Amino acid sequence: MFTNTVIVTGGSRGIGYEIVKLLLKNSYSVVYTYLHSNKHHNELVDIAQKNNVGCECYKLDVSNSEEVRTFKEWFVQKKYELVGLVNNAGIISNNLIISMSDEDWHNVINVNLTGTFYMCREFAVLMLKERKGFIVNISSTHGINGTIGGANYAASKGGIIAFSKSLGLELAKFGIRVNVLAPGYIDTDMIADFGDKQCDSLKKKISLNRFGTPEEVAQMVLFLANGNHFCQNTVITMDGGMV
Repeated sequence: MFTNTVIVTGGSRGIGYEIVKLLLKNSYSVVYTYLHSNKHHNELVDIAQKNNVGCECYKLDVSNSEEVRTFKEWFVQKKYELVGLVNNAGIISNNLIISMSDEDWHNVINVNLTGTFYMCREFAVLMLKERKGFIVNISSTHGINGTIGGANYAASKGGIIAFSKSLGLELAKFGIRVNVLAPGYIDTDMIADFGDKQCDSLKKKISLNRFGTPEEVAQMVLFLANGNHFCQNTVITMDGGMV
């Protein structure tokens, strides 16, 4: 049985991986989900053992409601103590609106937005029973400002913000904290295909003149997890002062 357990979706790489790693180092047990590769699992288990906490992974398509429901049933059977949920799983499939296929639109919406809904619907029930817990939903500054060539991604991330605002209103009276992180350009696989000129151009628009790091996003998740704050229904942007 894991105590003080946080669920992190999309925890096998990028921002999610850093969130899992930092939580493990700060006395949280973690159950994280992945869909494709899980090459860092042994490393995460080693970190968990060194910090006397638990770490387990679960293969999951968050856009499939039956899979999410089965995951919850598995989690309950394990008798893990749930204290938090971080919805980080997300995909990108960019194209201009006039060229975007139905599949590209629906896939991004289904994973990023509907997946967040499915996870919150199932696991908020467990938090309600204990009258405590936190939920951090990972959005994006694109969900606030929009972006050229990524209307599906922007719509999904903007939807997460509106959804989280409503969820926070519903859950606050039960002692459950709901907040949103909206990162800007973070140095992950999602920007790995950017050319040098594009990266230089973007950095000139950022006051700190650099991309953010996954570790910095993880630090903010840890801050929200620890609960020493007055944040509820808050959207925290992390874009380095992009203008």
